[in-house]
Amino acid sequence: MLNTRKIFRGRPKALWESALGHRLLEAQLATLATHVRRLHGNTALWVGETPEPAQLLQQCMVRDSLYLTTAAFGAAASDSASIGSPVLEMPCLNGELDALPFAKHQFDGIVLHHALERSVDPRTGLREAARVLAPGGRIVIAGFNPVSLFGLRRGYAEWVSDPFSARRFVNPLRLFDWLELLGFALEAKPAYVDYRLPVLPPQSLHKVTAWISNRKGGWPAAEWLKRTPLGGMMIVSAIKRALPLSLVRSNNNPRSRLAPIGYSKVTELRLATKERS
Repeated sequence: MLNTRKIFRGRPKALWESALGHRLLEAQLATLATHVRRLHGNTALWVGETPEPAQLLQQCMVRDSLYLTTAAFGAAASDSASIGSPVLEMPCLNGELDALPFAKHQFDGIVLHHALERSVDPRTGLREAARVLAPGGRIVIAGFNPVSLFGLRRGYAEWVSDPFSARRFVNPLRLFDWLELLGFALEAKPAYVDYRLPVLPPQSLHKVTAWISNRKGGWPAAEWLKRTPLGGMMIVSAIKRALPLSLVRSNNNPRSRLAPIGYSKVTELRLATKERS
């Protein structure tokens, strides 16, 4: 299991360094690993805020991997931008999702780990990811679900100082529409994880929550809730379609025009015989 306590030295990341952030990473780790293991090809790109989950790229069938930090904590990774990361054994760069410094069709797999919600324009960021992804490649998107209790906390964060105030939650239906317009096909149904409260319960309630989670047979209400798209985080996996070449009609062989056919000699003889008779 990944050690989510290791972090970059430098500017602190309030959410992922907190106890709630560690809980969120652990909750999505198993589901995220299932989708990341399906990546294959020569190169893969991981765009995210915290480097620890990017270690999952070492478990997929990709030869080379690259980690791109976002501008939200660029100062934290500036020291290791060219020599690698103290956490990851892969090259680490600093940039923005809205303007990726890569050529077209350069990667066979891309993981956007809570990157769209930190982008100035999520649609532009997704379009950039589609540009650098090769046809037939996979894209994995992890982010917070606005149709959940975390969405309610996001609305509350507008009025107070909260780590979620600087995030833009992307509606799942809108995200699916963007993927369809960019030529992606969903590989499977979106996965939703962490149906718990968007806050850590008090110490006095730890025993109660532990009893519910360890109860034999589970909690019926909790099992029903897990079948609904109301989880705090969603994980989407899609494949970029390989568009066929468009057929272009050639003008070198224009359609032959019909020409009148003259009478044959047999027909002329028959007509002449009828006139004589």
